[in-house]
Amino acid sequence: MANGWLWAVGVGTLAVVVGSAWVFVLWRAVGLLRSLSGLEDRVARLTEALALLTDTTETGFRSLTEQIVLPVTVSPAPGARRAEQAIRTTTSRVVRASKQGQTAIEIAAAEQVSEGEVRLRLNLAQAATAAARSAAAAAVLPARKTQRRKGDHGTLRSA
Repeated sequence: MANGWLWAVGVGTLAVVVGSAWVFVLWRAVGLLRSLSGLEDRVARLTEALALLTDTTETGFRSLTEQIVLPVTVSPAPGARRAEQAIRTTTSRVVRASKQGQTAIEIAAAEQVSEGEVRLRLNLAQAATAAARSAAAAAVLPARKTQRRKGDHGTLRSA
């Protein structure tokens, strides 16, 4: 009879050990599934980022191709020309008002723009006139002779 009790205790202990092992395995499986959902979120974000990068790259290449293929002498659209003329006339009015002695605040109020834009237009106009003067002065100067002398090898010379 003692053998019967030993067998019953042994089987009960074995059942508890096997049940504990199954509980541990299930607990680990649930933990792995939870980490897998976080991994799926990260992969989804990376996929979206890669798609955005691909679209941006394709758009950039397409734009570059259009700029290379289109002839350089294409005239701007009529709307762009009108906008450029409006900018020129605004800048000329700002420069004229500045030459008449108006302050930047007064010009900004009259043109309904910011004071910073008035100063920017004045600086750009000043830079444009300086560039035009230097280009005109360069055109007046005689061309330099670029004939090479015998033995002259440019800026690099052997010792």
